[in-house]
Amino acid sequence: RLRSRGLGDVYKRQVLVIPGNHDINNHDASVYYGVRKEPAPYIDGPEFHDIYHEYGYDQALSRDDSSLSYVYALDDRNWLLMLDSCQYDPANLTGGMIQSGTYRWMEPILYEAWENDTEVITVTHHNLLEQSGVSDAFYDDCTIEHNEELLQMLSDNEVRLHLSGHLHLQHYMEEDGVTEVVTGSLVMAPCGYGVVELYEDGSITYHTQPVNVEKWARENSYKNRDLADFFDYSEDFLREISYSHAVRDLEKQNRQGVLNLSEDEIQEMARFYAKLCVYYYGGRMYEIRDEVEHDPARELWDRYQYASDLSDFLQRILEDDAKDFGRLYLEE
Repeated sequence: RLRSRGLGDVYKRQVLVIPGNHDINNHDASVYYGVRKEPAPYIDGPEFHDIYHEYGYDQALSRDDSSLSYVYALDDRNWLLMLDSCQYDPANLTGGMIQSGTYRWMEPILYEAWENDTEVITVTHHNLLEQSGVSDAFYDDCTIEHNEELLQMLSDNEVRLHLSGHLHLQHYMEEDGVTEVVTGSLVMAPCGYGVVELYEDGSITYHTQPVNVEKWARENSYKNRDLADFFDYSEDFLREISYSHAVRDLEKQNRQGVLNLSEDEIQEMARFYAKLCVYYYGGRMYEIRDEVEHDPARELWDRYQYASDLSDFLQRILEDDAKDFGRLYLEE
């Protein structure tokens, strides 16, 4: 969600879309009838436009002929450059790439914005920067192919803020004057979204906001306990999934003779891993930085180092900066 704070504090509520890697030409799409799973129809690029044309495409200042990219004027001083980073023709791929034709389309747009002192915020599904070591451990194809070309173009045209997703965790970093914010997924605790505020003096702020499911449940008279305390429910759900994942992996290493852990050690290490996942996905590792440093379970993980995706993932979490990734301030 973006707010433009200028004369009269005008709030824009137009919904804008850009495709993600599961949206187009996805032959693995499924529909569920209770527990029964069946293949779902899939769509191509033109059909995506036909479905979502009211959400950005009809209002666009300019459309790219090479992709589903477009430009939207948030107001007179701020543009959103919505970039289609997905690969779906002839086949759907997980990784992202900007088409060469899209670069040619972008160039005069960015130059015009720079010349007229218009702030441009770029948006992609895939990540512009190598945001986190966990992308190497667990997530393939997170960063846009040949991202240095896109980064150079944005930096040369003084684009300060880039927004993306795909990684499913809350994070940000800066390179060559461009700050990229990755907003955590709505399906991962704490199920939040990002709020960007643009100010008259040229400063930009960003903060995360959990979806207020509790308020919605009250207003709609829902008595479901999970909805009434959704924040804790979502964290508990992620913690349980992560705990089970760690237990399975540690028990597997025991069976293969890589480790020789007691049941108590497995549970202690799994609880530690699950706690880290909850805070790391939410961009809140700073809240438990000191606690993690002296946790006996960390000593167990350090003592029983072994090669697996899960142990690599945990190590990357511990190596990352423990700061508030849910809040950012950019000066003019």
